[in-house]
Amino acid sequence: MTPSPRETLLTTFANGHAGRPAWFADLSYWHSAHTRLGDLEPRWAGDGIAQLHREMGCGLYLAPTEPFRIVFDCDSEQRVEPPHTITIHHTPHGDLREVITDIPEALTWDHTEHLLKSEADLPALQWLVEHMRYEPDIEAIEHRLAITGDLGVPVVCAPRSPLARLFVVWAGIEAASLALFAEPDAMRHLLETLDAKDDAAYELCRRAPSPLVMIPDNLSADVWGSAFFRQHAGKVYRRRAAELRAAGKFVVTHLDGRMRGLIGAVAETGISGIEGLTPTPLGDLAVDQLRDATVEPGTVLWGGIPGLMFTPHWSDGDFDAAVRRAIETFAADPRTVLGVGDQVPPDGLLSRVRHVGALLAEICGKS
Repeated sequence: MTPSPRETLLTTFANGHAGRPAWFADLSYWHSAHTRLGDLEPRWAGDGIAQLHREMGCGLYLAPTEPFRIVFDCDSEQRVEPPHTITIHHTPHGDLREVITDIPEALTWDHTEHLLKSEADLPALQWLVEHMRYEPDIEAIEHRLAITGDLGVPVVCAPRSPLARLFVVWAGIEAASLALFAEPDAMRHLLETLDAKDDAAYELCRRAPSPLVMIPDNLSADVWGSAFFRQHAGKVYRRRAAELRAAGKFVVTHLDGRMRGLIGAVAETGISGIEGLTPTPLGDLAVDQLRDATVEPGTVLWGGIPGLMFTPHWSDGDFDAAVRRAIETFAADPRTVLGVGDQVPPDGLLSRVRHVGALLAEICGKS
């Protein structure tokens, strides 16, 4: 019997595949964009995203789902002033304001104003973190499990590691970096408090009905670097990975930017896998350089095909060559999952998603 994408993925993490890597495509951005555009095939709408993946011949990779909701026990307000969604938390140390802006040209959104603008906001953010708690939302994971079935494994989303949360969500790279140097003691206290608060979230991740947990840090070597990662995230990764492994989970993180000089430092923490890997010509390592750069032979490498190569901006010949190179490299390395680094974009061609499966069958044989 042909193993399902779910079975192949779990086998890869447990023991390694037998010469044919699992093929997973993250179509969530493509799906949400075409839902918004109104041109999505009706059978693919909503939970029909599973049918979309089945027809494309790839495993179902859904956006990681949190088994919790974050609640701030303070006076907060939120209002929508299109294209902006504005949230304001009132604290005894002043207001913290966040603005998320819709970007219709990209069919997505982004932070255009962060809670922490400078080190002057640290007392208010410290107070906010102290008044933060996690409420369980296991139903979200159960829903994903029902959607996914044999097409894959729902990805349970843990909190970002403390400094990554500031970089990506609460402060931005510049403000968080300046605060680290201007107020090191206050920042250390903030990060330690946040880490302690996260114990409750990780307990919910351990209880979630899925064996795969992601620390969604969106790492890139041009932001972190190996020494900086070891100093500010390495210990957190080691401890959280050990906790989750003891609960029977496989633990991955998301590295979708520059890899050189960082991927080895991430792998040495004992994490099960690294996802989102984007090789040349978009990334800074060729697909056949990934394992040597990672050093750790047991770390599962997940990715290998740059997402932008699914668009018409790249020729069919270049796409075909890149995919063949990735398949041949990953077929020879049992701890790999063939995937997109990191998503198929809205203008990605579904014909190319199907073509990956055809090339996989040609090179590795029909499973």
